[in-house]
Amino acid sequence: MIFRSQRAVLLLTVMLSALPLASCIDAYADIVLGRDGSGTITVEYVLSGEFAALGRQDGNSGRPPVPAGPADFRRAAARITGLRYHSGSMRERDGDVVCRARLDFDSPVSLLAFLDGSGASTYRQTAETHILSLALTEALDASPSQASPSQAQALPSSIQADFAREAADGREVVIRFRFPSGGDLYLTDGEGRRVVAPPLWTVRASDGKAEFRAPLGDLITREGVLFLEAAWTGGSGR
Repeated sequence: MIFRSQRAVLLLTVMLSALPLASCIDAYADIVLGRDGSGTITVEYVLSGEFAALGRQDGNSGRPPVPAGPADFRRAAARITGLRYHSGSMRERDGDVVCRARLDFDSPVSLLAFLDGSGASTYRQTAETHILSLALTEALDASPSQASPSQAQALPSSIQADFAREAADGREVVIRFRFPSGGDLYLTDGEGRRVVAPPLWTVRASDGKAEFRAPLGDLITREGVLFLEAAWTGGSGR
């Protein structure tokens, strides 16, 4: 486990913040928002064949040891008010295992409960604007419960970060939005200030669509609290 002062909290990255998982997964999400705040999210994980093979050890029925199969998404939907499992699949493609699921949500609050179990993400509505603030990382106080002394002291943090980036080379996290009307997408820090996207990151919005794209290694080694904020106008969101 990488021992850091903050951690990834987004569902798409929370299980990727430990090695060797980081080198094995791409994560994608497509979110479609309706005028009443309801919508759909389609999530896809691409697991390397070597990583998926770990699930076949010790008689684990071929399941990768991460919550990425259709049954896991059904359980997640059952625990969250306003979230419903729609469909899912698990298949092999070019030596990788592709896990895909679509879920329907009644409100942005239900969507955030699915994406971020930490509760750090928020949704707020003004007279004319809806703002969904999705936590990508959150601050953590270093403590023995989070990592053993040997883990914490094994390598300097700079070397751990370099190792994580190298291990996650070529992997990425992608989140796309489709708004019911004009919208915007941007990064903010823990104080609500806008943050310039680092090199190789994509944060853009145009014609009612938006996309966030970041190298996985950058995201899981990111210093400081970071939010992805999606804002759109109109509608009567709940």
